[in-house]
Amino acid sequence: MKELQYKTFSRKTHSAGLLERIPSSCQFELTFGCGLRCRHCYSDCYNKPEFIRKELGTESVKLLLDKIRRQGVIWLCFTGGDPLTRKDFCEIYSYARKKGFLISVFTSGYSLNNRILELFKDQPPFVVEITLNAADKKMYERISQVRGSFLRAVNGIKALTRAKIAVKIKTMVTKDNIGAVGRIKKFLADNGYGFDPDYYLFARLNGDIAPCELRISPAQVLAFAGKGKLNSKDPRIMPARNLNKRLFWCALGAGQEFHIDPYGNMFLCPVIRDSPVNIVKRPIAPAFKRMIAEVRDRVCSSAAKCASCEFRAWCLNCPGKAYSQTRDMESPVPYYCALTKQLIKDDKRPG
Repeated sequence: MKELQYKTFSRKTHSAGLLERIPSSCQFELTFGCGLRCRHCYSDCYNKPEFIRKELGTESVKLLLDKIRRQGVIWLCFTGGDPLTRKDFCEIYSYARKKGFLISVFTSGYSLNNRILELFKDQPPFVVEITLNAADKKMYERISQVRGSFLRAVNGIKALTRAKIAVKIKTMVTKDNIGAVGRIKKFLADNGYGFDPDYYLFARLNGDIAPCELRISPAQVLAFAGKGKLNSKDPRIMPARNLNKRLFWCALGAGQEFHIDPYGNMFLCPVIRDSPVNIVKRPIAPAFKRMIAEVRDRVCSSAAKCASCEFRAWCLNCPGKAYSQTRDMESPVPYYCALTKQLIKDDKRPG
């Protein structure tokens, strides 16, 4: 039997989901708990005992995994917080593997232990994605705000690599580490990893906008990211977008993914959580279909400034980014206005 390439398999799976109007992937926040307290983290506001105590227990998580699989989902991402901080992570992970999910795990690497490592060796995840925001102890721990965290995170990465677990390293570029990007690139290259930066910071889930103050400037984003990576939208579709005032031009409308928080609430967007549907005791399908219908039918209000903006076709803002910072999905965010204008300015330069 001819082996199916990952890209081909992924494309076929997602295409089937689109045709059948069913989601193919789920991001499941197992916990808001994390051993780190990163300055830019959007969920750190709930990284406290009073919130963690209210999170779902093992059996409730398993019940949700049963429901998710019956819904047709095959791609499952365990995230948080840091899912590895849960004492029952190994039990939950093994259960999900037996259900047939292709599992990704998002972690800092800080809470990796021998038990989890042995489990991953025996039952490998599809990939473990780890965020490494500095290449030295002083800067890393200034960002993580936890002493001793740099060595533990790096040792976690090395242990996974030695175990031949698929690892992807990501870096959140902020004002804290913008001056050290070169050193981070070199550190990763020396250890056999590519540099995969992200620049988009969100306000915390409780509305605290402190992480937004750590954003690098639009000019710096363009200098590091390049216009090609940021400008994935074809300017030629601008007239159609200006005529069609649909609010959600992002991937939400495709209906291929949903998110679940540690309490069993389902969302389409990870940062828009004002209308939660708890699916612990409810079926997923009706709630999901209703959410998708609302997203696809929602149009911009007549008073929305963004709807009539001449740069809407290029805009790097979205309802989620706007809501995160302003609690209004249609509100302009000056930072993204400036970033979009910088992108257009660079796009018009020769070459």
